Amino acid sequence: MHTKEITNTDTEMNVNTFNKNDGTLYAAKLIVSYPLWQGNLSFGNEYSHTNRTNIYINNEGILNNDDSRIKENSTSTFIDYTHSFGNVDMQAGIRYENVRFNYYEQGKYVDEQSRTFNNVFPSLNINFPIGKTQVQLSYSSEITHPSYDMLRSNIYYSNKYTYQTGNPFLKPVINQNLALSVSYKWINFNLTYNRTKDDIIQVCEPYSDEDPTISLLNIVNAKPYDNITSAITLSPTIGSWNPQLTAQVYKQWFKIDGHDGELTLSKPRFVIEMKEWAFHIADRYSDGIATPLQKISKTNTTRHCGSRKPEPSCNNEITNSSSTASKWNSALR
Repeated sequence: MHTKEITNTDTEMNVNTFNKNDGTLYAAKLIVSYPLWQGNLSFGNEYSHTNRTNIYINNEGILNNDDSRIKENSTSTFIDYTHSFGNVDMQAGIRYENVRFNYYEQGKYVDEQSRTFNNVFPSLNINFPIGKTQVQLSYSSEITHPSYDMLRSNIYYSNKYTYQTGNPFLKPVINQNLALSVSYKWINFNLTYNRTKDDIIQVCEPYSDEDPTISLLNIVNAKPYDNITSAITLSPTIGSWNPQLTAQVYKQWFKIDGHDGELTLSKPRFVIEMKEWAFHIADRYSDGIATPLQKISKTNTTRHCGSRKPEPSCNNEITNSSSTASKWNSALR
């Protein structure tokens, strides 16, 4: 990639960079299901092997070159059982995951950047009625691994004032979720509690003390934090009219170390969303002529109050926050 930059003083600067990523993935999965005690038992195993190389060259020597390799072996074993006890449906499962991550720089194994992770993820889901009301309780835990691009150790050139880097010491994000759902006719209520450990965020900090005008975008793990989401949805049917109103409250307890001390980002966020607010008029007369059935109006309106994410800043503050979910766990990530 070739970049030509011209500053306000008409100073011209040419930057040439070359970046190449190669990846190989082998994966296998086996699942066995068997009826047991009037329920269903399933178990299995998953295995994947990934080999990824990264080459980065900057001809001008502004940033260091990189020649790194990541080898990852992931093995998981899981078991799941579902059963119905009259009107009560139950599902329970557990998953064990072992990940071996080996990091190489210039063909040499780097022990301090190579790690092994062992995690256990249980899950439980219970669904039952109380009169005409349907209730569901669930608990789950999950893991989201950082992408290989996030794990790079070299620094990338973005522009004259901004560089980007990864973090080979990143830990995977682990989420624990506890949820309650209650449904009655056209009324639905949801309450979710989430505990997030090692969330992956991007921070902006000075590249060096010698030249603080250059910002470095880095990726780090955040402190553990909790959040609660509560929502109620009303979706009645009135003739041919199907309106839907959702009111949601999100509250988190998030703290991060900033340039001037610890920042607390815990203000609640309110959302009101309206969908399908449409109605019909059977006949509309114009100059004494009846026109066919017409849809007069349709709106999809969302209102947001409050904020749960910080504004961008390059004063050693957080600039972008993201949660699990999968966002980064593609085949080669």
